[in-house]
Amino acid sequence: MYERFESCPGDINMKQKNYRKLEKQIKKMLNGCDRVNQRHNEDIAVLEEDIQEIKANIQVTNRELALFQQKLEEEVRKDQKEKKAYQEGLRALKMEIEELGEQQGRLSQSLQERKANFDLKLSDFLEYSNQSAAEKMSMEEEINRCKALVTAATRRCQTAKVWMVESSRDQAVYALYTDLAIAKALLNKLDEAAQRYPEMEVARNIWRVNVQEVEKKISSAEALYQEQLDQVNSGRRLTEWAPPAVDGQSDSPAAPSAAAAPPSEAASAQAPPPLRPAS
Repeated sequence: MYERFESCPGDINMKQKNYRKLEKQIKKMLNGCDRVNQRHNEDIAVLEEDIQEIKANIQVTNRELALFQQKLEEEVRKDQKEKKAYQEGLRALKMEIEELGEQQGRLSQSLQERKANFDLKLSDFLEYSNQSAAEKMSMEEEINRCKALVTAATRRCQTAKVWMVESSRDQAVYALYTDLAIAKALLNKLDEAAQRYPEMEVARNIWRVNVQEVEKKISSAEALYQEQLDQVNSGRRLTEWAPPAVDGQSDSPAAPSAAAAPPSEAASAQAPPPLRPAS
């Protein structure tokens, strides 16, 4: 019965099995198409959202572009104004440069003239400087000569001061040396007379004391004058110097009378003093 439909036994069953497999595959494919369509719909929705967002971004970009274009136009107009101002400033600078060039030429000429004048004055100054140096050397030599003269004059003045003090000392103590010589001569006579006349012992003692007092006065006077000499040697001015007060008269006792002494002693007591005592 199935021979005309089957080339071999079991073909119909095989075909039915294949049909069932195909149906299953078609169902799977239909299910897969639904899932694909769902995914496609989801993708389309996402794409539409992206498109809307892109459109919004395009609108924002267009607005920003318009603002940028407006700002750019303003900047261009501003740059054109600045360019015009720069060109005017450049023309002014060129004119100023030309004026400065002319002024530089005038200043260069003035500097050359001043340099020539300066060189002339410098030459005069060097000549005067050489003359001044020569005069300075001459003045230094004159100053050194004057210093030497002042030193010599100071030395002579110092010597004169010393001589003046020494002369004043000699004049001041001359009377004391005279009294001392007289007293010593009389004391020697009294020493000789006292050996023969004991009553002359009192007079001899008095004159011995007198000799000692005169010697003390001489020593004191010489010490005072030595102090003056030291002050003069230390540089004290002569106008400040005053001779020390020296008592040139000794309080000599009265000489023994000629009646009390022998004639030879009385004659010796009246003898004149020596001209200059020994120092």
